[in-house]
Parts: sequence; structure tokens; C-alpha cells
Amino acid sequence: MSLGKEQSNSPHPSWHVLARKNVLAGLLFIAVGTLGLWLSRDYPIGTALRMGTGYVPRLLCWLLLGLGAVVLVQGLREAQDARPLSSADIWALRPVIFVTASLVIFGLSIERLGLVVSILLGLTIPVWPEW
Repeated sequence: MSLGKEQSNSPHPSWHVLARKNVLAGLLFIAVGTLGLWLSRDYPIGTALRMGTGYVPRLLCWLLLGLGAVVLVQGLREAQDARPLSSADIWALRPVIFVTASLVIFGLSIERLGLVVSILLGLTIPVWPEW
């Protein structure tokens, strides 16, 4: 039953802007830089001549924030007809997910299971059957 308006299943137009690769990458860089600044908030900075333990991490986080802002602005300035991320693009992130998962599993299991078992466990993650 139609009331004169066609109902659309397409999401809100702002979702198309957020689905661009550069916008997502810029937001990710900004989020990681912000998280790094928050985690290193208690580290002593020191000076350029006598650097503290928080000098380089904060410097890198500020650089990551700046890079994220540049990438985000470039993504927002792209033409409106740029295609959004598709399921094939998201599926391409599978290697990043598997490598990250294997590193996390290795880091969490090395103290309890030992080096050899942790390495073998970390190596089996990427060879799981395809989904």
C-alpha cells in the first residue's frame, strides 16, 4: 500500500559519506592517536634535550592525529559520486584481522603456555578454513 511516497531502503545520506575509505581511515587514525595520547597522559615528557618516556609516544600520536585530519579532509572533499565500501572491500580486511588476532593470541598466551606453544597457536590462526 503506497501513500504517495516511495519508501527507500537506502540509509541516510550521511552514511554514504562515512562509508568512504579515506573518511574511515582518517577517523581510525584520529581514534588511535587520541587513544595513544590518553594512554600516555601520565608519562613524563621532559624537554627536547632531556626527553622523558612520554616524549616520543606523544609526538607520534600528534603526528597520527594530524595525518588522520588530513586524510579525513581529503575523504570529505571527494566527489559525491565516489562509491561507498562494499562487502568485497570489507572482506579484503581479512588478512589484517587474522594477523592482528594471531599477535594478540601470542601475546596473551606466551606467559602461560610458553614460547613454542604460543608460536604454534599464533601460526594456526591465519590458516583456519575460509568462512
